[in-house]
Amino acid sequence: MPAHEHHLDAVILGGGIAGLWTLDTLRRRGVHAVLLERAALGQGQTLWSQGIIHGGLKYTLSGLLNPAAQAVRDMPDRWRACLAGKAEPDLSRAKLRAPHCHLWRTESLSSKVAMIGAKVGLRVTPTTLHSGERPEALRHVPGTVARLEEQVIDVASVLSALAARHAGRVWLAPRASVDRDDTRVRVTVDAAAPDAPVLLPRTLVLTAGAGNAMLRDRLGLQPNQTQVRPLHQVMMRGELPELNGHCVDGSVTRVTITTAKDSAGRTVWQVGGQLAEEGVHRTPEDLIAHAKRELAACLPGVDLSRAEWATYRADRAEMKAPGALRPDDATLLVEGPVISAWPTKLALAPRLADLVTERAMSAIGSAAVDQRLPEWEAAGVGAEPWEDQHAW
Repeated sequence: MPAHEHHLDAVILGGGIAGLWTLDTLRRRGVHAVLLERAALGQGQTLWSQGIIHGGLKYTLSGLLNPAAQAVRDMPDRWRACLAGKAEPDLSRAKLRAPHCHLWRTESLSSKVAMIGAKVGLRVTPTTLHSGERPEALRHVPGTVARLEEQVIDVASVLSALAARHAGRVWLAPRASVDRDDTRVRVTVDAAAPDAPVLLPRTLVLTAGAGNAMLRDRLGLQPNQTQVRPLHQVMMRGELPELNGHCVDGSVTRVTITTAKDSAGRTVWQVGGQLAEEGVHRTPEDLIAHAKRELAACLPGVDLSRAEWATYRADRAEMKAPGALRPDDATLLVEGPVISAWPTKLALAPRLADLVTERAMSAIGSAAVDQRLPEWEAAGVGAEPWEDQHAW
C-alpha cells in the first residue's frame, strides 16, 4: 500500500451538525473515522438555522400527532441531557441562547383552537403564563402566552464543542475529490497535491446538505434523489428585547423569532416561520415591508422603528419526498458502501447519527485498528448570517 493511502472504517463528507454528531457517535462506538469539510463547519444550512430544538409542537397545530411530531418529540430531552453534560456527547461547554421558548397566539378563533390542539401527544407541551410572567416583548399580546421547554442553542458553539472532541479528525479539504469502482471508494484529500492523503473507507457518509447532490453525481449514484426547499429569512438588529418563540395562527406558525448577539454586542433577531416560507417569492425590500406589517400584528406595543433590517436566502436540503414535501424524519439512502444522510431538522441530528451508525456498523462488522493518521489542517467554525456585513 502506498504511504499516502490510509484505510479507515468511515469517512464523512460535510461538517455541519449532522456530520459532526455522526462522527462523534461513530467514534464512541470504536469506528476509525475522519470528517472532511470543504469550507467551514456549519457553513450553510446549519448556521442558517435559528437554533431551536423543536419538540414537535409546530407539527401538531391541527390537533393531530403526525409522524413528523412523533419523530422529533424526544429530541429536546436528549439535547438537554447533552447540553447539561449528563449524556454523550458532552456539550456542556456549548452556549444556550435561551432555556425555553414562548408560544403566543393572535386573537383569531383558529389560533385559539391551534393552541389547544398543540398539546396533543407531545413530551414538551405549552404552560400558560400569567400576565406578570410574560417577557417584555409579549406584555401587550391580547391572546394566550405560554412557555414551551424548547431550548435555543448557540449553534456555532455546539459545532465548536463537537469538533473539539475530535481534534485531528476534522479536516479542512476544499479540494477533496471522490471516486469509486466496483470494490471501493477513494477520497483524495487534496486533488491538487500529488502527495496528499488518499483515504480508503469501508463506508463513505455524505452529510454535506445541498452538497450531497453534487457528491452523489460524482460517485455515479442514482440521480434525482435530493430536493431543496428554500426560505427567505428576515434579520433585525439594534435595541430589541430578548424574545424566542412562535406566534401561531390556525395551523401555521405565523412567525418564529430567536434572539442572538452579534460580534459587536448588538441584539439580533432572526425571523422565520411562515413569513420565511412565503418570502421566497418576494424581493428583500418587499419581504422587509411585509415583515414590518406582520411583526406589528404579532407584537403589539413593541417599538421596532429604530431596528436595522436585512434578509438572507437559505436552502433546506433533504432527501427527495413525494410532492417535494418535508420528510417526516431524518432520512438515509444506502447504496453499497455509500450512505447519503439528511437530518431534515437541526433537532434530529442525534437521531440521524444513530441511524447512520447502525447502518455503518452492520456493514463494517468489527472496527479496524485505529491507525495513525497524517496531520492535516483543521476545519474551523463558520460565521452566522448576521455577521455578513454585505447583508445589511
